[in-house]
Amino acid sequence: MIWIIMAVSEITLGVISTGIIAGTCVPWGAYRTFDEQKAMAIFTYALTYLLPVVTMVLCYARIIYFLMHKVG
Repeated sequence: MIWIIMAVSEITLGVISTGIIAGTCVPWGAYRTFDEQKAMAIFTYALTYLLPVVTMVLCYARIIYFLMHKVG
């Protein structure tokens, strides 16, 4: 589910941030302000790296907790 959400959001961010500047198509670079660019970069980093890693850590922690308390 995380990978589907990530793909949809990346496509959406790509469409939003693509524009024509001085007659040239600029993919992933047509931001109105630098703050908007920073926010999109942070959001993309959190979505593509932090969310999957945190999800995996929580899932493995739950597995280890279950094994330690039910099996051992």
